[in-house]
Amino acid sequence: MDNATLHLVQQSASASSALRDCLASCQPADPIVLMHDAVYAALYKPADNEFYALRPDLEERGLLDRIDKAIHVIDYPDLVALSDRYRHNLSWF
Repeated sequence: MDNATLHLVQQSASASSALRDCLASCQPADPIVLMHDAVYAALYKPADNEFYALRPDLEERGLLDRIDKAIHVIDYPDLVALSDRYRHNLSWF
């Protein structure tokens, strides 16, 4: 189990400070998952952290073919595996 923290960001940067707050408090080794409206941030890579975005949320918003190539696209089984891999998980709303 990895000691880094997995950050789950769920709101868009235009509607919430969730992503900004997450980036201000996370460590460089902490991966960040963009989900729900936060997937709009996948259009660009917001920081040097490892970023993931949920495929169903990208598809629902028509963003799948437009995201930054450095963002890893994952499905729900991948999210479960990531959650299991990291000792700490933190949700940002």
